[in-house]
Amino acid sequence: MIIKEADQLSLELLTSFLVDARLLEYGSVTAFTIHPDQTTPFSGSRITHIKLEFSKGASIKISSQLVLKIGTGPKEGFFYQNLLPQMKGKIAPENYYSQFDAASNTSNYLLEDLSQSHWQTQWPLPPSLDDCRSAVMLLARLHAHWWDSPFLQQDFQAMFPGGKWWRARIDLGIKRMDAFLYFMGDRLSTERSAIYQTILASTNQSWKPGQGSVHATLLHGDAHFWNFMFPHDSKLHPLLMIDWNSWDVGRATDDLAYMLALHWYPERRARFELPLLQDYHRKLLECGVSGYGFDEFLLDYRQSVIMNMFIPVWQWERGIHPSVWWSHLERSFLAFDDWKCIELL
Repeated sequence: MIIKEADQLSLELLTSFLVDARLLEYGSVTAFTIHPDQTTPFSGSRITHIKLEFSKGASIKISSQLVLKIGTGPKEGFFYQNLLPQMKGKIAPENYYSQFDAASNTSNYLLEDLSQSHWQTQWPLPPSLDDCRSAVMLLARLHAHWWDSPFLQQDFQAMFPGGKWWRARIDLGIKRMDAFLYFMGDRLSTERSAIYQTILASTNQSWKPGQGSVHATLLHGDAHFWNFMFPHDSKLHPLLMIDWNSWDVGRATDDLAYMLALHWYPERRARFELPLLQDYHRKLLECGVSGYGFDEFLLDYRQSVIMNMFIPVWQWERGIHPSVWWSHLERSFLAFDDWKCIELL
């Protein structure tokens, strides 16, 4: 049975989920309490913390605290079942049980509860530089592992139509550009409106996802800092990434530019952006990536900064709250100017 709301949970359902996942060999769930998680606003998924009690003598292979995630689409389930097992080292929470209902486009996941061992930065505040560097290093490990992987040559977009691919998002932003500019009116200057026209009219379209760079890797697809779970004690627990429903295949710098250029204002970028990019590139090479020089990497990053310009348009079209896309719009223009992206068009 698919769960659409946390209040549908019952002792019988939780017991059956754990039995199906071979995590409860005998015994049953005798009591549970739930607590909704509202840490990250505007999230499309619903997160509920569950504390379980079991019958005396029950044989249970997991902690008594779990997380129920109610999401959409099958992509995150595919990640946990087919992509994560191929990776070295732990980069995501344990997924104990998952199911997907195509009729309602609803997915359920029982995940490891990280609330005691890890923390998230408060939205929209960035974490410290050291934590930012740790997150960038984790992205480098992820990207290096899947760098030009033959496995990623498969057409995953055909497997998951409408599955939150960056290419489809940017195409939608382009399609709705005229409507967006009409909506914006004088909230967007004539000069900034002209930049959009210049980008779209340019012979250089290699900034689009799936074009340009010859290298492809696995992307998280929503790599903002609030999707990182930072350990309280890094000697006991690793840094992890959550919310894998937007994973993608494409240019590595799309994750990086989304993380840094789209979410940071110029003052912070002036201090930290280039050093973090240097650290990321160095880590790529340490992890075995070759034939990808720093100049080529920076060119890809600038192309990704151009791509960022269309993310706020897509977010506006999807009805995402203006407190998200309005700030993204300003930062995307500022990064476009700082990186002199007009020179690429």
